[in-house]
Amino acid sequence: MTATPTISTHVIAAVLAIVVSAIVVSTATVVDQRVLRCGTPIRLVVAALLLMASAWLVSVIKLALWFEVPGAYGPVQFWVGAPEAGAFQQVRVFALFLLILGAQPLAALTLVATLVSLFLKSPTPRWHRCIVPFISIVTFAVGYYLFNACGFFPSA
Repeated sequence: MTATPTISTHVIAAVLAIVVSAIVVSTATVVDQRVLRCGTPIRLVVAALLLMASAWLVSVIKLALWFEVPGAYGPVQFWVGAPEAGAFQQVRVFALFLLILGAQPLAALTLVATLVSLFLKSPTPRWHRCIVPFISIVTFAVGYYLFNACGFFPSA
């Protein structure tokens, strides 16, 4: 008998988080450039990178909880001895490094780039240039909160 291959829930959660973050970033870019007509691309690039990292983080945590992925929540000791729990450990480690080494510096850069863009001359109102960076920083704050509140960190 041949076993039918199945896609495990940790793969589904990780792939769906990538899809969600791509959709969120593309929508934010279109809104910023075409709807709001903001013309400061440096501010948008930094804010979009932060939004992509933050949306992935929020998505992967929420999807892992919704799909009840083994090893995705709670202290690592809770999953000792569960062979399926080790598959999601790499995602938790990547999320930790993304949060600390990627998203935190991007949040600071987003704030600085937005403040600088407010002083540049532009035909659009200044508050339009704050919308996507504000959404990015709020999404980062939600991701940071969920990361700690859900016990998503890879070490106990």
